[in-house]
Amino acid sequence: MKKIIVKENGTLLNYLYNADLPYSKSKLKSLLKHRCISINGRTTTQFNDAVDVNDEITILEYNAKLDTPLDIIYEDQNILVINKPNGLLSVPTERQNELSALDYVKDYIKGSVYVIHRLDKFTSGVMIFAKNPQTKNFFQKDWQKKAPERQYVAIVEGRIEKEKDTISSYLKESKDLYMYSSDEGKYAVTHYEMIASNSKYSALLVKLETGRRNQIRVHMADIKHPIVGDSKYGSTTNPIRRLALHAYRVTIKNPVNNRAMTFTAKVPQDFTRLVSLSNLDNQRLNSF
Repeated sequence: MKKIIVKENGTLLNYLYNADLPYSKSKLKSLLKHRCISINGRTTTQFNDAVDVNDEITILEYNAKLDTPLDIIYEDQNILVINKPNGLLSVPTERQNELSALDYVKDYIKGSVYVIHRLDKFTSGVMIFAKNPQTKNFFQKDWQKKAPERQYVAIVEGRIEKEKDTISSYLKESKDLYMYSSDEGKYAVTHYEMIASNSKYSALLVKLETGRRNQIRVHMADIKHPIVGDSKYGSTTNPIRRLALHAYRVTIKNPVNNRAMTFTAKVPQDFTRLVSLSNLDNQRLNSF
């Protein structure tokens, strides 16, 4: 890893090319393409980004290990399963120019890797990658049938009256990436059951029947119990400074023999801390 303090204003690629570094212009472009260059901690792929005096440029060789270690749940010749931390993108986006889980997995494998499904940036938990095109195609043909069990633990605002319920609606995406229930959207079904509840919060085990973008978050908001920390969908509290949604368990079919494979990511400590601080009965939550 190299760190450079900018001494004169300019554009990124030109500045680096003239900075007496052991890289050709093509090598620098390759480092940019592989998201290995950042300005003041912000990853960039744009060679013409402006740099100003005292900016810090960081260059990470893409054949070197990234700093954040992967929490690997399982690995074989076809799949890699990780416990994605809260705050990490699943895949790179144009809007949020920063490292993603996909970047870290590529760095670990040192080869091709394919995203099978995604988690929201602020959702932690089980995330599965394919290590070859055949496995990717196997899961992408019908992900819902190939992953028959997808369970989440969520902590929502307020006391939910029903111990168990099913929420269904048609979800549509607005131009600013906001999901909402609409007759014109795609059908979405969410099941939940109570883990613990009091006047402040309810801890839920949530099971997905479908897998729409932000599905659990929208459905919880629809019943007036937004997920803790989810200001986008109406939450007014954020005591643990994160979205209280965790992909707890995923069961998939083995791409080789179709046998069930179940992967579990233990509920994060900040969930149990919130439960304890709010005097929720955490005996059952501790089993997750």
